[in-house]
Amino acid sequence: MPTLTGLLTTTSLIGASANAAGRRPLPTCQDRTGGPRRRSDDPKRSRPGQGGWISDDAVAHFELAPLGPTKWPPWLTNLSEVFAADRARRLPLARRAKSDIDKLFKEKAMPSSYEDHSSLHELYCALFRNLDDRKLDAMADQYHPQVTVRQFPSRAAREAGAAMFIATGCNEIIARMKARFTRHDATHHMMGNFVTDVAGDEASVKALLRAYHRGKGEGAGLFEESLARFESKAYRTPDGVWKIMELDYTVLIPLGSPKVFGESFSEVTA
Repeated sequence: MPTLTGLLTTTSLIGASANAAGRRPLPTCQDRTGGPRRRSDDPKRSRPGQGGWISDDAVAHFELAPLGPTKWPPWLTNLSEVFAADRARRLPLARRAKSDIDKLFKEKAMPSSYEDHSSLHELYCALFRNLDDRKLDAMADQYHPQVTVRQFPSRAAREAGAAMFIATGCNEIIARMKARFTRHDATHHMMGNFVTDVAGDEASVKALLRAYHRGKGEGAGLFEESLARFESKAYRTPDGVWKIMELDYTVLIPLGSPKVFGESFSEVTA
């Protein structure tokens, strides 16, 4: 191990050897003492060092290894192989564990996807939008062919199963809607508090609904408005499209007159 004194002496000898060989020393930068550092202008006879440019003789003197590709010690190479083998052994286990977790998450924690909830929300929005736009035939895109629709005048009637309106089958419902809605000058349906619960290809849907109907003809000047709630069931068809299978409509707070519909309903009171 060379000492600091030996290093300084050798560095001085290097500078003297460079001057004796006739090589023109080139100034580079200032050292810690403020004096100029010098290096040889012959790249074959010098190389960069800690304090400047050191000749090959100095490199040989201090037994510095020449630069070359890194050679890892055997113990480190073996350790790297051990890590690689351990990772290869654990990776299939980790993938299998992730697969089990994903399966459990899908079946228990999240049995349905965001796309299902979004599709169901749009399904019911489209249904009531078709009602307000008088596109009654287009409701066939939302109703299942065997759909059943029931309307209850109050919460008590809903609990007793006493419906004031029942229609089964998509064609019958559309025909009944056409007969009732020809007496309306305008309608407005607005939903809120939408809740969906999806399990496979079946879904239950609940929401609050505000429905306004303004009469015309014999019912001109009359209106009927219902603050209501509907509970519904939907099924996914084999082609992946959601259809409404059941829809129970319960009036919670009635306003106006149901005679707007032109049917012999008894007056509904709160």
